Amino acid sequence: MRISFITAALLATTACSTAPTTNDMVVPSSDTAEAIAGATSSQAAPNIAAPKRQAGLWTFTDTAANGDELSTDRLCVGEKSEASYSAFRQIGNGGDCTSRTFTKTATGYSYVTVCGVPGMKPVTTKGTLTGDVATGYTLDEVLDLSVEGDDQKIVAKRVGDCPADLADGQMKDGKMGMVYSVLTR
Repeated sequence: MRISFITAALLATTACSTAPTTNDMVVPSSDTAEAIAGATSSQAAPNIAAPKRQAGLWTFTDTAANGDELSTDRLCVGEKSEASYSAFRQIGNGGDCTSRTFTKTATGYSYVTVCGVPGMKPVTTKGTLTGDVATGYTLDEVLDLSVEGDDQKIVAKRVGDCPADLADGQMKDGKMGMVYSVLTR
């Protein structure tokens, strides 16, 4: 009975209230709106443009410290995927990156990224990208996930033309066999 009375009172109060006018609303200034947009931006752009990979089917093999292959993902690379998921943008992917700094070296590039997911500590990754980005390269990284750091090695190489079951920007996960688009990341 009490709940019915409280519900009825709440409905009556809500139904009788007037709609807010623009004078009642707080409208953020353009400075505030820009700050909010900047704070919610999820991907910092790399500080330099990435060299382009050749179009075709690429494999990305996670390799253990002892040389064992852990998993191999396959990606169909084309114009669309290079525009949004370049060799530089794939580093730190899967998280919101606040920094992506790349430096050209004699053997390729060195880099530092800071990426994370909301509610968790950001991960700083330091690494090198060596080789010819157009046809194949290796990422050697150390992520600050633990006190001693976690090493990761990814070997990327073009292996041929894209198969009929993968379009530009589609990746087939080497662990589960799922196909997803890197264009929406």
